[in-house]
Amino acid sequence: MRNFGVEIELNSFDNRNFSKNPLQTGEFPQGFFEVVDLISSLGFKVEPKSWHYTHNNRNWIVKTDSSCGIEICSPVLEETDSVIVLLDHLKDEKFQANNSCSFHIHFDFLDSSNYKIASILSWWIKVEHLVFDCLSKNRKCNSYCKSIGFSDIFEHDQIPSEEVIFSLGKSKHYSVNAFHLVRNNRRTLEFRLFNSKEFIENSFELNNWMFFLNEFINSSSSKGIPSDFCWVDLEDLLALINLKNEKLFWFLSKINNKIDRESLLRSKSLFDLKKIFVEKI
Repeated sequence: MRNFGVEIELNSFDNRNFSKNPLQTGEFPQGFFEVVDLISSLGFKVEPKSWHYTHNNRNWIVKTDSSCGIEICSPVLEETDSVIVLLDHLKDEKFQANNSCSFHIHFDFLDSSNYKIASILSWWIKVEHLVFDCLSKNRKCNSYCKSIGFSDIFEHDQIPSEEVIFSLGKSKHYSVNAFHLVRNNRRTLEFRLFNSKEFIENSFELNNWMFFLNEFINSSSSKGIPSDFCWVDLEDLLALINLKNEKLFWFLSKINNKIDRESLLRSKSLFDLKKIFVEKI
């Protein structure tokens, strides 16, 4: 698995509206130090801080957040085990995460050329609409996780090139962005698709999405920059990523309510899974 880090946003204990009542200098939201104590109790080194950009963390960091109140930043990780442990402990009812609390994943690309990164971003634009169809409505209609395909960043007939990196580095509020890469803070891409609440309620979903994203990154980086930004069909996405068995069933069950089941079952790539898919849904 590619090295990564995560950000987990949580609500303050008093559900304070920070847009109307922002934190004052040196102030910490209610519940901030309870989160710090939880992470410490799990045996993880943790640092409490006021909000600022952090890069290449060696320890867990809890910092203030202007939207929800509390943000947890992981160190650079190779596996999801420690994140899963933390998510499971955040199920305690005193910790709160509503639909406004985001969960971001930063993947490391120190080993990748700009061409490979441009290939990943270009293919993402082509499959993004299908991934959004797997997500809850609050992620689709979210100004902090905007769809690239519905933006005016690219012209419909524009030819993809390495310039896609710089176009998606201007703002960090797109579903995927190169904000920190372009600013030379760290060579990462950020995926902002998810919310904390869903992963806290079902931490196994994180492993499924991490597998999906890693497979997408590996496949799209090796495929090369596509000739256009046109959206692909489901069959094309499945051919690109080549999900199998339980991972394929998981993805199809996520997207099932958004597409026509008959056309889905006609897909040759799903031939071996037709029986189990029909029986289980």
